[in-house]
Amino acid sequence: MRWLVIGLCCFSIPCLGQWTEGSGWLGVGVDQVLPRGWAWSAQYENRWDAELTRHRIGMVDLAVERKLDAHWDFNVQWRFAEVRNKFGGYVPRKRLALRVLGEWDAGQGEVKFRSMWAQGVNDLKIWSEGEILNQDRAMRLRAGYQHAWNGPWRWSCDAESFFEPKDLSWAFQQSRFRFEWSYRLSNPITLGAGYIWTQEWSQKDPWSSHVISIQANWSLAKRKASDREPSAKPLIPGAQVYDSNGQPVKTLIEKKTVCSVDEIRISEVHAKGDPADYVELHHPGANTCVLTGWRLTEGLEDLGHLFGPVVMPEQARWLGYQKGIGSFKFGISAQGETLFLVHPSGEWTRIQTLPQGDDTSQTIDSEGNIEQLSPSPGY
Repeated sequence: MRWLVIGLCCFSIPCLGQWTEGSGWLGVGVDQVLPRGWAWSAQYENRWDAELTRHRIGMVDLAVERKLDAHWDFNVQWRFAEVRNKFGGYVPRKRLALRVLGEWDAGQGEVKFRSMWAQGVNDLKIWSEGEILNQDRAMRLRAGYQHAWNGPWRWSCDAESFFEPKDLSWAFQQSRFRFEWSYRLSNPITLGAGYIWTQEWSQKDPWSSHVISIQANWSLAKRKASDREPSAKPLIPGAQVYDSNGQPVKTLIEKKTVCSVDEIRISEVHAKGDPADYVELHHPGANTCVLTGWRLTEGLEDLGHLFGPVVMPEQARWLGYQKGIGSFKFGISAQGETLFLVHPSGEWTRIQTLPQGDDTSQTIDSEGNIEQLSPSPGY
């Protein structure tokens, strides 16, 4: 079991574990999402050798994170660890790490980036009485892509480079390539597998390793905290186009005419949707067109969500959940919200939603009239 997430009001408690041919580890933690883009987390972890007979290290990580904007997050982590030496004793290790994380929509998926700089704040005396490691510094750069297939399938890949200090600069030390796929078996259960290829370049005799990982993720149902951001990140469906019968449309990306201003309209909005806020767009025309260059936004001065080549057949409906892959990132206020649908030419239409509750969404007809009805996403 690699991830077990238990939701307690505004907290989530993850239990983590992994085993490979080289080592194994197990940990438990707690995290909380706070207002105004802040979050914090704490984690306790232990690591052993591959046979799980020799304990190698125990550590506590404390972190604070701040969401800077729709794409960037900044994270500060403090680690206290005790590392076992060859004599069977333990020596303390303290480390400060700074992380910058980025995320952008790209087609039907997301591009993700992470950079990390870490600095030890105490000397390490591990392998012998005379050897002191005081250059406990590292830097990592990671870039990857996550893609949502039709239905419950997901795949992702990324590449990561490791650097260590050398003289007055940083020297390339190691590279890691990873490919993972997952299948959502049901709401709480996701199964996945991955392949990790690591190459170590800094040694006199460079080496490489190949690891196959298998994961089973299980998220227990959690109570929704009123007037708070959710504590654990829910499984948000990716954006999807539906036909007039509410069935998912499987269309290839082709060269099509961009939908005109009067061919696309906002048809439904839910500010308290399950599992997230959602917006539905309707194409009432009899032709097929694409949404390339269209924008869905809260303000004309904001970029909002920029559509790629999403194909809209006749009578099709596009459904996007907040923070889903290929969908918008901003939240929709339950007290009322102004939404703009902007054509690539700059022409736009606007709707003003009304205050709404948990059990009703707002549907908008072709004349702009709003009704409070039972949610019907994709229909």
